[in-house]
Amino acid sequence: DGYNLSNSMFFYETLGWRGVLIEAQPVEFGLLNQTVRACGTRKVHSAVCGSRDAPDEVGTVAFSVEGGERAGEPALRLSSIKEHKRHGAMLEKSASVDVPCRTLQRILEAAGRGGADILFLDVEGAEAKVLSSIDPTAFKLILLEAADPKRHRDAVEPLLLRAGFKREPALEASSW
Repeated sequence: DGYNLSNSMFFYETLGWRGVLIEAQPVEFGLLNQTVRACGTRKVHSAVCGSRDAPDEVGTVAFSVEGGERAGEPALRLSSIKEHKRHGAMLEKSASVDVPCRTLQRILEAAGRGGADILFLDVEGAEAKVLSSIDPTAFKLILLEAADPKRHRDAVEPLLLRAGFKREPALEASSW
C-alpha cells in the first residue's frame, strides 16, 4: 500500500527522495495508488518482463489475484516457496489475471528516469527476470529480498556479480 512494509518510505520521508513505485498485483496497486506521496514519485501498474536486448517487447503476464505472500507470478511463486506446502497448495488454487508487462528499463524511461541510486527489489521469485530486463549498473545499490536462497545463488547473484556488484554481508538479514 506504499506505507506498510515499504522499503522506500524512510528515504521518502526522511531524505526527501523521489522514485518510481512499481506494483503489478491489481489490488495492491489500487492501495498504492491511493497513498499520498509528493510530486516526483511515480506509481506504475506493471509487471516486469522482457530483456534489455529487446526492450520494446511489451505484453501481459499472469499474476495472482491475491496479494500479500501469495502475490506474484504463480509459476515463480510456486517454485520459490515449494517447501512450504500449505502456501504452495493455496497458490496452485489461486486465480490469476493478466497484467501489463514491460522491461524495467522502459518503465523507468517512461517515468523520466534512466536509473536510480537504489533499486529495492521485492518481486516474489522474479528477481532474475527483473534484473535481466535492465543493465543493473543503472543503479548504485541493489537491495533485494531473496526468499529462495538456492534460486538467488544460482540465478540472481551471478547476474549482479557479472555487473560488478559485490555482496555485502553486513547488510544481510534473515527471517528464517
